[in-house]
Amino acid sequence: MAKKLKKLIDAYHSGPYRPKYVDLNLWFDILNNMLFQNRVPPFRYYNIQRMKDCVGCVVYEDKPKKDKWMDLYILPKFKDFNTFIEVLAHEMVHAYQYWITKDSCNHNENFYKWRQKFRSAGIKLSLTVDNVEIK
Repeated sequence: MAKKLKKLIDAYHSGPYRPKYVDLNLWFDILNNMLFQNRVPPFRYYNIQRMKDCVGCVVYEDKPKKDKWMDLYILPKFKDFNTFIEVLAHEMVHAYQYWITKDSCNHNENFYKWRQKFRSAGIKLSLTVDNVEIK
């Protein structure tokens, strides 16, 4: 399954990449299916916008007595498609932490447990892209 994902990513797009909302939904579903066994619920909102000091982040409700939700923020332009996938997949790990393991959404041991699975699919799991932080 992981090799199929790598081939799909490699064949999808070359050069600078500008994600659209339909891309976020499509690739969320593909990554969710192939990496997370469809366990990650969709984000409440997908936001494509310029941000200072990061290329992607999640915002979520962390008060236990309120309804839970999680939003995704991602840049409008990436150097290539693979970088877009790395950022989206990174944020999906945080969503998995939030919804499934009920863990903090930090870059902790549970976050890095995904590194080998990502590597086998040709995706890097890191804290930065081109020296800009992924939060």
